[in-house]
Amino acid sequence: MTAPSDVKAFYASRAETNWTKRYASPHALRRYFSRTMWNLVADAVEGVPLLADVGCGDGVLSVLLALRDPTRRVLAMDISPVSVHRAREAAAASGVADRIAFVVGDAERLPFTDGSLPAVVSCQVLEHLPDFDKGVRELQRVLSPGGRGVVAIPTCLNPGAMVLLGGDNYWRIGRATPYAFLTGLLRVALAWIRRAEGVQEGYGGHMEMPHVRRFPWKSIDRIERNGVEVTDWHADSLLIPYLAYLFPPLIRIQQRLDARLRRHRLGRHFGMGIIVRFRKRERQ
Repeated sequence: MTAPSDVKAFYASRAETNWTKRYASPHALRRYFSRTMWNLVADAVEGVPLLADVGCGDGVLSVLLALRDPTRRVLAMDISPVSVHRAREAAAASGVADRIAFVVGDAERLPFTDGSLPAVVSCQVLEHLPDFDKGVRELQRVLSPGGRGVVAIPTCLNPGAMVLLGGDNYWRIGRATPYAFLTGLLRVALAWIRRAEGVQEGYGGHMEMPHVRRFPWKSIDRIERNGVEVTDWHADSLLIPYLAYLFPPLIRIQQRLDARLRRHRLGRHFGMGIIVRFRKRERQ
């Protein structure tokens, strides 16, 4: 198991490129999924005047949050100084730099005071931390009573997630395509049989880095163990791998499927990930 200090050093040295790699991806399905996930997180904090984006990367979500509400202030934090620099540049280019404060910090030791924030968001960050539970407890600690917490977490039951776990990309056809889904399905089935939380995926070609695609109910259970009450959760996208690779207008099929099923009691288990809303658990 990789030492926590090595995990943090790895992520601190990375320079995220979400603006080009995901938000403006040339592949319609990857672009659709990424924008959908970020917009769903933003929807969940509509009307909140102040919030923190924990693990902001190069600032896509922070900028989108600021653009949505001209009176909103955002605290954007990431462990990577280079990513924070890029986020600051993106905010300036989008005309919202005066409403976003940037800080380099650790998601397991947030640089915010107890109960100081009416909302916190964290998009695909918890699964990267050496201590998932500590990350949740920190979000809980800085959230004010009655405040909103929102996290996006990857899960493993979607066919697109299985393609990733099988070593392929869900957004384009490649050499691994013929066997990737079945390989991923087998890994998920073995995790189920072993009663594991999910499947370790690794990150950026580094299998030793923590990045677990959990079963949805396992993620909910882990979150609720740490002083918060989950108020709602749903899928981000019930993604169909390779859809629209050869004919981008097919993305409309994905949009209709998601609109119908992402909040369905059964369908929400089969997203690429889940969007979880929570609040501080009231003391008895």
